Amino acid sequence: MKKIISVVLFLFLIGCFAPSNREANFYYIKPVPQAEQTIQLSKLLNIGIQRVEIPPYLDRPQIVIIQGDSSELTVSEWNRWSENLSTMLQRTISEDLSIYLPKAFVKPYLSSQDNFDYTILVEVNKLDARFENKNTGKLVLDVYWFIFNQDNNQIFQKRSQLIQPLTGGYENLAEQISFLMGQLSKQMAQEIKRLTSK
Repeated sequence: MKKIISVVLFLFLIGCFAPSNREANFYYIKPVPQAEQTIQLSKLLNIGIQRVEIPPYLDRPQIVIIQGDSSELTVSEWNRWSENLSTMLQRTISEDLSIYLPKAFVKPYLSSQDNFDYTILVEVNKLDARFENKNTGKLVLDVYWFIFNQDNNQIFQKRSQLIQPLTGGYENLAEQISFLMGQLSKQMAQEIKRLTSK
């Protein structure tokens, strides 16, 4: 009897500690491929994008989704972001703005030594992927964003709420986040244009 128990225990431990053959999938958020219409500025500008603030529940390598009408979050071990989500959003906005504003030099704000005409701060209030079933749902992007001038004075603020349908799994989710970040960046580009036209 003791021998049988020992064998069962041994097999159980092997199952617990044996490496899984399954590999995680990694996704990234892409900039817009091109702007349907670029926004022309009257002068060259240097624009800095500060680190994007995200809620703690999103600040993890794993992709987080919500099932149906529940308030329960699902954290996928096998579907992950290719890098820190905040850093990826910061760079995506920088690249999107560069496309929408071809006369602007846009880059992530990484050092206080940088000299920008405008800096933009983005606070993500919500980036929720809510799936009704395996392949359909909606993505909700709710952000506050602020523009500061060269003297670091806030000159503009806005809350943007954008919704996009989801028609697939995690790859489609990454594509739709890319699309909504492009729409958000377009709003920012339009506001920069308005500010420089005063």
